[in-house]
Amino acid sequence: MIATPHFGPPVQQDLEQIVPDAAAPADELSAVRISDAAEAKAWSLLFGCTLPELEAAVAAVGSDPDRIQDYLGKRSH
Repeated sequence: MIATPHFGPPVQQDLEQIVPDAAAPADELSAVRISDAAEAKAWSLLFGCTLPELEAAVAAVGSDPDRIQDYLGKRSH
């Protein structure tokens, strides 16, 4: 079984590299904000999913990155 990663402060660096406009403070990375286009794009790239899949995941499990990662991982099995 593959461990679900925890999205802590290192994600800030990843988000800034993928989408420079998604430079949210690390404490704001505890929630996936799909209302911000740049952040939504960055999160979808980090999760390896499409924006509609990300939106569906947020609708299903809320905005916690760990829960979204778990949801996205389980949907393909």
